Amino acid sequence: MADVVTLCKTITSKYVCPKCNIQYCSIKCYRSPDHLACSEEFYRHCISEELGARGEDFNKSEINILEALKRFNEDENNEYEDIDSDEENEEVDDLEKRFAEIDVASTDKLWSLLNDEEKTEFQKLVASGKAIEMVPQWKPWWNFRSKSKVLESEEAFKDELKKNGCPEICTTKKLSEIIKKDPSPLVQFNVFNVLVGYCYIMLLFNGDLSDLSGEATMNLLKVSTNLNSSVNFNSAEEAIEDAIQQIYIHPELESSTEMIKSTREGVRKTLIGPHALLPNYYVMAAFSDIKAMFNRVLNQKSKSKESRPERDLNLSEKVENLDRKKVKLSLKKIEFFLAWACEFGNDFCRLFSNNVLLTETT
Repeated sequence: MADVVTLCKTITSKYVCPKCNIQYCSIKCYRSPDHLACSEEFYRHCISEELGARGEDFNKSEINILEALKRFNEDENNEYEDIDSDEENEEVDDLEKRFAEIDVASTDKLWSLLNDEEKTEFQKLVASGKAIEMVPQWKPWWNFRSKSKVLESEEAFKDELKKNGCPEICTTKKLSEIIKKDPSPLVQFNVFNVLVGYCYIMLLFNGDLSDLSGEATMNLLKVSTNLNSSVNFNSAEEAIEDAIQQIYIHPELESSTEMIKSTREGVRKTLIGPHALLPNYYVMAAFSDIKAMFNRVLNQKSKSKESRPERDLNLSEKVENLDRKKVKLSLKKIEFFLAWACEFGNDFCRLFSNNVLLTETT
């Protein structure tokens, strides 16, 4: 008999928190007030990573997180009393002094510098669900498209794409260098099915698959039936709509009309690519990112708990729930898609980038 989720008590459990071993079914369930201790650590990590990504440019704009903590109780009670500007400036100055010279990547250090009142307010933010509003909204790397008709330096352009968050493309051979026979014409449709799944989980996880690789892998396999059960599709429409249907039938994937619309748009922009001369670059980047995620999951499963770095132990999931053989098989498929895209991707992208199915809103 399947276990029922401890937190929401309504859906069959999908994951297990490695910190407290409590069962949960989705990100929403993971954020439950009853799971405050672990979810609080998760948001502390998210916020500190955002600050760390901004480097040394740590000025008053970065203090907004702490200001939000200080004003949380006032917002909750709708108390909008006038605050003396001098007093407010003193508060900000105090925050700057406490946080100016610390390693913002250290969540423990950040936490230790908050006073008891600030810690209490942060806990209330997490319990109320408002902490997620403080995590910066991810801007998809596939949105960037150069208007230039020429590339003065392809390498410099690729470096800029990397800085913009585009995954690094892994080295791969062309498909004809790996197999002698021509690939099935159905491969191009299967590519659609996987890309829909990838764009959706990227949006679902706010663009960061590194800390939740196991859960992201599970969700990708749920959306892409080609990866999950080797289903082949006879048309782009069939491949796209099958993936969308899988999103709708799995409640833990938290589907919404807006998310589906953004997913379709994400696939379309992935096919358009960053430049007219590099049409398949984003497709290669997407498959490279999936390959890296699968490798993280497999490497994590092969390590003993004692040998894993602390960062891996903080993942809010239990990777052991994944079928190792299925992940390995899916990895082989992704490597095949990479080789296929390396050879045929440019023509594929030019042919399908304006597919009307990718602009529908439902």
